[in-house]
Amino acid sequence: MLMERTTHDVVRERLLALMQSLNLKPFEDGRAFVDTAPVDERYWAVKAGLGWTGRNGQLIIPRAGSYFFLGELILVHPADAYDSPKRNLCGNCRACVDACPAGALCGDGSMDARKCLSYLTIEHRGPLPEEAGEQMGDCFTAATVVRKFARGTALPARRRKPPLRLQRNCSE
Repeated sequence: MLMERTTHDVVRERLLALMQSLNLKPFEDGRAFVDTAPVDERYWAVKAGLGWTGRNGQLIIPRAGSYFFLGELILVHPADAYDSPKRNLCGNCRACVDACPAGALCGDGSMDARKCLSYLTIEHRGPLPEEAGEQMGDCFTAATVVRKFARGTALPARRRKPPLRLQRNCSE
């Protein structure tokens, strides 16, 4: 049986290639993780200075937005340089909170999973609440609707590596 590669597989392969380019050996010098360990990726990304956590609870990277996958290398070697956390640039903006079709965003970076359409369609075990179908409209997940309103979500015009393929979604 042919197994289809997931985004997790692709990101992990890229992390392992990065380790190799740094002459690091997996399991000896460190490990690559992509949703495979109890690591709070967003917290460490903020601490490392990649971006800030927006009102929608997603990591926002300046000039790149929030359309990306997180993975991490946890290494046994100390780093020779550290970046400072970025300042939160959301200010008084609440566009993402107001755009959430189910009202799941609390506006402080947290959300009510019982209302979150992305949570209900991906992680929740059990039937969807009746109101979820109406709130979703033609969307499979509402995260794309919320993301397009977050500050700093413009995608870069050109990338060195081709991005992971995005499927047509309700935000287009």
